[in-house]
Amino acid sequence: MNTTKFSVMDASKAFKKSRTTIYEALKNGELSRDHDGLIDLSELIRVYGNPIAVQSSTRTEQVQKDVQVHVQSEVENVLKDQISLLKNQLDLANQREKSLMQHIEDLT
Repeated sequence: MNTTKFSVMDASKAFKKSRTTIYEALKNGELSRDHDGLIDLSELIRVYGNPIAVQSSTRTEQVQKDVQVHVQSEVENVLKDQISLLKNQLDLANQREKSLMQHIEDLT
């Protein structure tokens, strides 16, 4: 049977509890460790509830990253379009200059 186990520090981060709080729960018998010194996920959920806020926070961060990537992609597309437009305008200006230079030569 493969169960998820946490060190005190990892449990502290995952369930947003201080290490002192977790150590006190272990000392008082509210929470128990396995023979390997790790705390089973089911024990943590039994005592502290489901770490939904942590999962929600992680999802929120992922959504923010996805939005940021999308916005960055859109900005890149706009910049590429602007570069293309400017290149076309530069080509037209160069052609116009060349034509005018040729016209000047023809007049002299």
